[in-house]
Amino acid sequence: MSDTSGPKGRYGRGKRFVMLAPARFATVLLLAGVLVSCAAAQIDMDGQPNVGAILQRHYDAAQNFQQQGNLAQAAAEYRLLIGDSLAELALGEANLGEYTKAAPYFDGALALEPNSSEIRLAYARAAMEAGDLDHAQTVARQLLTEEAGNPKGLAAAHEVLGGTLLKMNEDPQARQELEAAVGLDPSFDNAYNLAVACLDMDDEKCADRLFTGMEATYGDTPALHMQFGLAWGQSDFGPRAEEEFKKVIAEDPKFPEAHYCLAATYRDEHETATAPLVEKEIKEDLAITPGDFLAWAALGKLAESQQNYAAAAKYLGQAIRLNPRNPDAWLYQGQMDYGLKQWAVAEKSLRHAIQLTTDPSRNRYQIRDAHYLLGRILTREGKEQEAAAQMGMVQKFIESSSARDRAELSGMQGQNVQGMGGSPITLELKDAGVNADPAAIKRLADMQKRLAPMIADSYNNLGVIAATNRDFSRASAYFESASEWNPAMPGLNLNWGQAAFSAGEFGTAVTPLTDYLRAHPDDIHMRATLGISQFMAQDYRGCVTTLQPLAEQMDSTPQVAFMYADALVKTGRTGPGIERLAALEKTYSDVESLRLALGKAYLAVGRKQTAVEELRTAVRLDPQSPEAHYELGEALLVEGDAKDAVPELELAAHLAPGNPDYHRELSRAGEGRALRQRQP
Repeated sequence: MSDTSGPKGRYGRGKRFVMLAPARFATVLLLAGVLVSCAAAQIDMDGQPNVGAILQRHYDAAQNFQQQGNLAQAAAEYRLLIGDSLAELALGEANLGEYTKAAPYFDGALALEPNSSEIRLAYARAAMEAGDLDHAQTVARQLLTEEAGNPKGLAAAHEVLGGTLLKMNEDPQARQELEAAVGLDPSFDNAYNLAVACLDMDDEKCADRLFTGMEATYGDTPALHMQFGLAWGQSDFGPRAEEEFKKVIAEDPKFPEAHYCLAATYRDEHETATAPLVEKEIKEDLAITPGDFLAWAALGKLAESQQNYAAAAKYLGQAIRLNPRNPDAWLYQGQMDYGLKQWAVAEKSLRHAIQLTTDPSRNRYQIRDAHYLLGRILTREGKEQEAAAQMGMVQKFIESSSARDRAELSGMQGQNVQGMGGSPITLELKDAGVNADPAAIKRLADMQKRLAPMIADSYNNLGVIAATNRDFSRASAYFESASEWNPAMPGLNLNWGQAAFSAGEFGTAVTPLTDYLRAHPDDIHMRATLGISQFMAQDYRGCVTTLQPLAEQMDSTPQVAFMYADALVKTGRTGPGIERLAALEKTYSDVESLRLALGKAYLAVGRKQTAVEELRTAVRLDPQSPEAHYELGEALLVEGDAKDAVPELELAAHLAPGNPDYHRELSRAGEGRALRQRQP
């Protein structure tokens, strides 16, 4: 017999016990020490205005408005504070190449500031850089419409859309978008991105014209030539890249990473013929920047190509120690171990490289080499399905590459291992997201730690304001968010539990109320609230455990007494449960839910006739209760009275057409009655 008691069956309009009223919500203001900690958080992001001070002003304004009773304005300031804080953290994660961590922050910020074009644009740009191209394109196209009256915003939307289309190998459309961006805002970034698009289309004259104009505008500087060199080199114009990097070194021999980039150009253009030149430039770079992990990885790659495996292992190990999150050294290590037929070690390194690559398009999809070699290893192990998946990734990346790269790569599959596994030295700078050094990671962690108290308190106060306005569901969501930032905040579990309870979100209420009661075991009111929540969430064992200490104190709270008694029955303690239900019936004989519970309990212990009587009374008290009709029909079937059972089940199915149990039992009962009628 299906158990449909609990919240899903309460359709009736008969008398029911009244829910307990929640206690008052607590507004938890930050302690003085915590407030000082937040105020002292000087979060300076790349030379922009002090973000910490701006956020602190939002917080102070919100506190003042709240103390004045202006809750609407206080809530607006809290939302701005949280939204801006989450956006800063999102940008921090995105800059580290951690898009999967950045995305929830962006989503949280937009939940509070849905109309912020700045946050949406930053989200689209992060999505573009991480390869989430569908999302980037969708948001950028939305902004093209919404920013029509804002030239700067419109230019930025064109720029992001152009960059996204460039990554999708839709070069002509990308160029159009980037030309539109330059027309609206001829900034360095927009002109530079347009030049890259021109190079992707092999339009060298277009790029030359743009670079010449940029040099006339910004001056002949090493930094500018460094950027030009990267654009030429990453677009396979090696000689032009080499020319630019040499200009950098001529103007500033110690310019950071210039020697490394020149070495990468040598390596890419001339391979082993210029190995001494490559080694010389890499060592020049390391003399200037000993902690350049990309240079150590490149040195290891060079040593491996010269079959100096001991030196290669040493250099690659140093690169990994300096930055274990960069995939290059892991890839080179895996390639070397594969060549040495050390399959197990190679597999481990190659899997590391794949796991750490957040943007597969990086360095012209070099991660395809890891998938290719891993596929070969899995084939050797007889893992054909896994191997096929890896080779599928290789093909996917070839198809995603530029037309020039596709032509070079299309014939490589099935050739020798070195053809697919010989990745060039990565031509990029250390400040790219995937190359974030441990210091950058620590700075972001410190910022998160400083912001956490203000974010938690702001969410909590938003919850209090929502609860004051009786929007308990929204309040519960705010309190839950506060718990994610500071689960130990005084009063938070109480606030969250009461809001969820008042919103009818009983399953959600259980966790915070349990935590609260653990610290306040003598709070009778909250113990009863937790017990009710557990009962409504159908955690009957939990309900019995929670309410047991109140077993002799329930006379003034019949709802709690009823749920405790019914939970006893549902957990197998039918005797004590029936005894308590029968005692309640003497006082509350006109409560449908009580007579229904008693009828089900009597049926469970085999007192069929008494059960039918109780269930008939339940139906009389609330003729619109589908559960009462259903349980009466079930009891009549147990008694063998199919004739009277079927109409009750029909009523239950009619009153609750969406309940499959009712329809299934009606069908079974109807078939049984028809069978009996056919029997002689």
